[in-house]
Amino acid sequence: MYFNKKYLVVLFLSSLFMLVAWTPNVHADNYTVPLAVLKDGTGQTSYAASYFSNSANVVDNGDGTYVVTSTITTDKKLGNFPVQILSIDGGGANVSQVDNGDSQTVTYSYQTNDLTERHNAVIKVDVDNIDYHHTYNVGLQLDASSIPAPDAEKSSSESSEDNQNEADDADKNDQSEAASSDTQSSDSASVAAASKNTENNANTKDDSLKQIGMVIGTGLGLGVVGAIGTIWFKSRKK
Repeated sequence: MYFNKKYLVVLFLSSLFMLVAWTPNVHADNYTVPLAVLKDGTGQTSYAASYFSNSANVVDNGDGTYVVTSTITTDKKLGNFPVQILSIDGGGANVSQVDNGDSQTVTYSYQTNDLTERHNAVIKVDVDNIDYHHTYNVGLQLDASSIPAPDAEKSSSESSEDNQNEADDADKNDQSEAASSDTQSSDSASVAAASKNTENNANTKDDSLKQIGMVIGTGLGLGVVGAIGTIWFKSRKK
């Protein structure tokens, strides 16, 4: 009895694994792109760029917006987190700090819907050993040329859908004109079309149920075969 219970558990776990394996993974697209830190109002590299990472991670949220994340790394000889981001585009910056032994890292992020836009950041630099304390603006400029244009496929799909809707509207107008000249013929055509749509919907539903059944059946079938093979092999050894 103990043997049977043990391999019933194996059978259950095998079936469960096969079902989970069919679960779709959802993930956001992310990219690493060059980042330039520029002097305020110019295209020249800022002196502060030496502290900033020259790249940024960009995550596509899938709704036309992106989250941009990058870092600032400084040596502890300059002080305790001597370079800080106070704001980006006039709003509070999303910032975290990590101590890495001899160095310190500030991670900052911001959200945008235009990767080509230059973002203005207010930074504060405090280096005590040279008595330097200054607050000024820098420009954060991404090179996002490697990132696909947003919603390119969606726009194409929407255009096709609009064309289809226009064609459908034209068909409806034609049907309306035909109905005014021959009401009985139009009614018959409408009934036939409704019947056909009902039949197509039923067939589509049946196909979906069959596909779901095939997935579940495949998972359970493989689990059962694996469990039976294991039981047979163990019984042979005994």
